[in-house]
Amino acid sequence: MLMQQPAAPAVQNACPATIQVSQQAIKPPAGWSADTETGTHKLANVALYDGPPKEQASLIPTTDTKQIATWVLRPNPRGYYLECLYEGTEVKLSRKVGADAKQCQLVLGSKAVTAECR
Repeated sequence: MLMQQPAAPAVQNACPATIQVSQQAIKPPAGWSADTETGTHKLANVALYDGPPKEQASLIPTTDTKQIATWVLRPNPRGYYLECLYEGTEVKLSRKVGADAKQCQLVLGSKAVTAECR
């Protein structure tokens, strides 16, 4: 008889590995012209917040090594927010983490950076 393994918890939030960004100057100074820059930017880092990122209540990881940072999540009425930071751009993505998530983890791999909350 085969025993079924319990299913792994679903990923609540995972930062996209890359984003497409188009950057341009809003109003170049008189006499200057500006070029638009379009490109793909790779995930570089994350921040985890107690409440919306605009409130700037960033959290320190529960454990942190050279390659893995882990935040253990406890019940929080304000909610946690995951912010994804990308190489070569100031554009950031953020979203509220699902209330049933137990931890968030950043892995700085040799070929890719991953971040997710489960």
